[in-house]
Formats: sequence, C-alpha cells, structure tokens
Amino acid sequence: MVPTHQPGLELRLGNGIEIREGRSRILLDPKVVEAGVPIFITHAHSDHVPRGLESFRGPVYATPPTARVLRARYGARRGALVEVEYGEEVRVGPLRITPLRAGHIVGSAMFLVEGEGSTLYTGDVNPRGGLLEGPAEPREADVLVIEATYGSPEFVFPDQARVRVELALWAAGVAAEGLLPAIEAYPVGKAQEVIAALNRFTELEVAVSRSVRAVTDALGEYAPLRYSDSVEGPAVLVTGRAVPGPRRIAAVATGWTLLGIPRGYDAGFPLSCHADFPGLMEIVERVSPELALTVYGRTRRLARAVSEMLGIEARPLGSRWVTR
Repeated sequence: MVPTHQPGLELRLGNGIEIREGRSRILLDPKVVEAGVPIFITHAHSDHVPRGLESFRGPVYATPPTARVLRARYGARRGALVEVEYGEEVRVGPLRITPLRAGHIVGSAMFLVEGEGSTLYTGDVNPRGGLLEGPAEPREADVLVIEATYGSPEFVFPDQARVRVELALWAAGVAAEGLLPAIEAYPVGKAQEVIAALNRFTELEVAVSRSVRAVTDALGEYAPLRYSDSVEGPAVLVTGRAVPGPRRIAAVATGWTLLGIPRGYDAGFPLSCHADFPGLMEIVERVSPELALTVYGRTRRLARAVSEMLGIEARPLGSRWVTR
C-alpha cells in the first residue's frame, strides 16, 4: 500500500490549525468539530471556538478557566471537556501536547506539540499579560505558528498600565458629573480586564451587562472582581455594546483605537489583550524557530518583518501540509 503522506509531524491551515503524525491528527482552534478528532482550544473567544461544540462528545482540551467559559457561553458538554493545567502533557498517539501560558486573557494557552519535531502554536498571545493574567511563557520550538492580528510596524501600543489608569480616571470624571460612563469591551477577557482596572483605580460601583455577567461569574474562581447587575450611587457600566442613551457617555476599549475612535463613541482607549508588533517580534525571538508561520491578520507583513529583521525563514501558513 502506498502511504498517503510522508511520516513526521505535519501541519496546515484548514479546519483551524491541523497537525498530524502517522495516523494521529489533532485540531487546534478549529472552525467546526469533527467526530473522533481531538480538539484543543486556546481560549474562549468566538473566533477560536468551533461550531457544533454544544453537541460534540469530545475530547475537547482546554485550561480550567477556558473550560468554564466554554460551558457557560457556548454550551459545551461537561463530559466532552478535558481540563488541562499549564505544563500538563497530553498524549495523542505519537504526539505530545502541552499547554503554556499565552498571556492573552484569563486561562488562554499556547500549545506546544512535539513528535518528530516540535511546533508551538500561540493562539492569541501577549508577552506582557494583564491585571488578571500573567505574561506569555513560550518555549523554543522547531516551528512557530504565530497570530498576526497587529502584525504590522505601525501597531505599537502605549504603556498599558497608563491606559488602564486613564480609562479609570475618565470613568470617575464622567460619574462625578452625574452621568453614567458606559465602557464597551468584549465580554470574554477584555471586560474582566476593564472591571479589574476600575476596581483597582476607582471607588465606583461597577454594573455589568448580562453577557459580561455570565462570563465573569464563570471565571469567578480565577478572577475575583467586584460587580453587580444594578448599583446605587456613582457607577460605571461595563457592557458588550455601549449604546448611547440619556445621561450616558460611551467609550470603547480596544487596541483598534490606535486607528481612531469609532463613530458613536465619546472616548476610546487602546487597551488590548494582544501583543502589538514589537510584542509579536519578541515572541518569535524567544521561541527561536527554524521556521515561523503566520496566521490570522497581517500575515504577509509579519512574515516579511520576521525574515528581514530577525533572519528567520517565515511565511503565511496555507492549506498545504508543511513538514519541518
């Protein structure tokens, strides 16, 4: 019988990041579940969670905080989820898969996949971490698969500690005028980071929307925060959508405000859970791969920068199997 592919660890961008060796195949952040194929989810943002998760029988590997949100927000079956701690190795045939801290949001993970060679997939990554999550802890690997969301040199974030303070001072100033500051933040991860900043730097009561509450409740063991559905006295609202209203002043917290404050908002704060361009380059240097493959975002620009500035072979990951 003629083998369908050569032995050794191979990967491609298809149904998420697909990795195989011999007869074993795994999916990292797939778009849709596949019966009988193990899934590894880096974190619980919707663009990293597969369709069909609510009926999938597993296994789905994720860190405990991510597993909590997968159940609360996406209806993942408890029996399908396998919780793995940072540094805890999982074996699938000849493959050894280890979650490492990614620094993106609470519980976010990179996955180091080892077999005949090694590949590190970052998922969304942040070498600085935040108030609720420590910085990324990458390891060296032969091949690096790295996200490229802010993978262009113009994306350099201001000091994030200063941005958190500025956001809190803005909210306190608006509330002092008898108005309600409403801060829009993605309900998974970013909203909790905003609440943490408000708890730390202000005395304001923090009200949250239903979507933010569901996630924050699920993460309570890992991110203890002060918040409520309704409050009395000076308060700030953290919500997935800051809709303008009477006596309400809206702001948005996202790294994309580097490009300007979107229409309909009174203020914007470049608070990001991602690495900026220098942060992505730092991750590449720390992993020191033979080959860097870029995914999701400004893939060509980041690959070119890695090749030209670091002297490491780099290109966007495509749909053809890659062997290294």
